[in-house]
Amino acid sequence: MSGPLLFLFGKTPRALMSQQVSLALKDALDICQSGLTVFFSVPKANLNHQSEDLPQIFSSAGKNIFNEEEKKEWYNLSKLLSFFYIQSSIHTNALNPANSVVSTNLDFVWLEGSFYSTTMLLKLASRNIYTAQIDDESSGISVFRKIEEQEKASFLESAALNTNQQLLNGKCQHPAVGGTFDHLHIGHKILLSMTAYSSCRKVTCGISDEPLLKNKKFKEQLQSFETRLSNVRNFLNIIRPGLDYNLFPLADPFGPIITDGDIDTLIVSKETLTGVDKANEIRADKSMKEMEILPIELVYDGGDSTSSVTDKISSTEIRRLSVQHPIKQFLLNQRPRHSDNQPAGQKAPSGTPRSDIDRPIPSVKQHRVNSGLGEYIHTHDEKHSTPECSP
Repeated sequence: MSGPLLFLFGKTPRALMSQQVSLALKDALDICQSGLTVFFSVPKANLNHQSEDLPQIFSSAGKNIFNEEEKKEWYNLSKLLSFFYIQSSIHTNALNPANSVVSTNLDFVWLEGSFYSTTMLLKLASRNIYTAQIDDESSGISVFRKIEEQEKASFLESAALNTNQQLLNGKCQHPAVGGTFDHLHIGHKILLSMTAYSSCRKVTCGISDEPLLKNKKFKEQLQSFETRLSNVRNFLNIIRPGLDYNLFPLADPFGPIITDGDIDTLIVSKETLTGVDKANEIRADKSMKEMEILPIELVYDGGDSTSSVTDKISSTEIRRLSVQHPIKQFLLNQRPRHSDNQPAGQKAPSGTPRSDIDRPIPSVKQHRVNSGLGEYIHTHDEKHSTPECSP
C-alpha cells in the first residue's frame, strides 16, 4: 500500500452510493499524486438495510447455510464495491481521455471487515489522510477535510475500533476462486475483495498457467505467472490482511475444488453457474461435501451511461492496446494530478463542507462480472464454450 488515504464514513450502502461520494472520489483523484487507498465504513448490520429483492441468481445460492439476510449483505457489499470502482474509473479516465479501458489505481477497503488492528492502522500515519462523513444520500457531506498531523493517531485509533465484523457470520471458512488475473483491473479487484471478505480463515485462489493460457488472445502481452501472482497477493493483503492465502498455478479445469474437502464455498458468476454443477457432482462421487455457491452478478447499474465504459473491463483489451496502440498502453497508468501536498482551496479537500453538490453523478450501464469455473473476470471476446479453469 502506498500513497494517501481517504476514509469514507456512511450509515448505509445507499448513503455511500451517492453523488456526494462520487464528488469526494473525484476531488481525491485530483489531489493525489500516487495510488490512493480508500477505507469505506458501513456497519455490517446495515448492509441489508436496502429492501430491494435479491437478483434471481441468488434463489439457489448458498441454499444450505446462508440465510436471506446474509445473502443481502453479500449482494449489497459487492454492489457498493462496484459503485466505487466504476466511479473512480470514470473520473480517472476523464482525467486521461487517452485511456481506452476502464482502469484505476485506487484500492477500496471495507473498514469493518478488514481486520486492520490499531497497530496496523497507526503504521499508516505517515501518509496524507483525508476523511468524509456522509449521513445519508440527500444531506451531503458534513465533513470533508484533511486530517492534521496532531490528530492522526486519535483518528486512526478510533477507525480501528470496529474492524472485525465477519461477513456471512463466519459461515464461510474456506472459499475458492480463480482466473488468469492478467493486468489486474477493477473486475478482478471486486471479485478478489468479495472472496476475501467472505472468508474467516483461508482463501484458495488458482491463477491460470499453461496449458490453460494457450488460446489467449494477444498472449505475447500476457503478464508472467510470477507477476500475476504477486499482484493478486499484494492486493489481497491490502484488502484483508491476516488470512491464509493459498495461491498456486492452475493447470487444469478444476484444480483442488474436486480434491480438497476443506473448501466449502465457490465464488462464481451468473455466466458460469452451470459449470459448478459438474464440480459438485465430482465431489459427490468422492463422498465430499457439496460446496456452497456465492454468485457475483452486478457491477453497477447507474442508468443511462454518460461514459463509454461498457465492455471495457477487460484484460484482453489491455493486451490488445499493448500491441496495437503502444502509446495508449503507456498512458494507462499515467494521468495529470495535483500534488498531494497542494494547499486547500486549489481543488483540494478543505475544512468546510462542500457546496458544489449540484453536479450530476456519472452513471454507467450495467456490467456483469464473469467469474467461477473459467475466466473468472473475463471479457466479451474471451468467453469459452466450456469452463477453462477453477481453483
